[in-house]
Amino acid sequence: MPYEDLPPRAAYQRIEEGAAYVDVRTPGEFAEGHPQGALNIPMYLMGPVGMQPNPEFARVVRKHFEATADLVVGCRSGVRSAHACQLLLHEGWEGRLVNVAGGFHGGRVRGWHDEGLPSTTDTEGRTYDDLR
Repeated sequence: MPYEDLPPRAAYQRIEEGAAYVDVRTPGEFAEGHPQGALNIPMYLMGPVGMQPNPEFARVVRKHFEATADLVVGCRSGVRSAHACQLLLHEGWEGRLVNVAGGFHGGRVRGWHDEGLPSTTDTEGRTYDDLR
């Protein structure tokens, strides 16, 4: 089953129905603000030559969620989170996956923040370092 591309308000409805939010931005971006309840599991990390794929991404997601879990996946604008959804599908994810089109800050549609959806800067227990 392919992932869905939904605007922030529709993605938020999936969370209301029980899906979890995985924020795939860098830890620094996550700390600046993120959807309330989100866990930070970066798809890419800064390396010596720029952004590089996080080799632990799928393992850390599976550490915290069963492969049948429904996930809403978001980033800054929706591009990295689309890559994350594709990777999870390739790894055999069975639950419903939603990519947040527009991400947290907006892209081709208004972002989570611009839509006024629940957000926070509280990172306690939700950062990549906490989750690894």
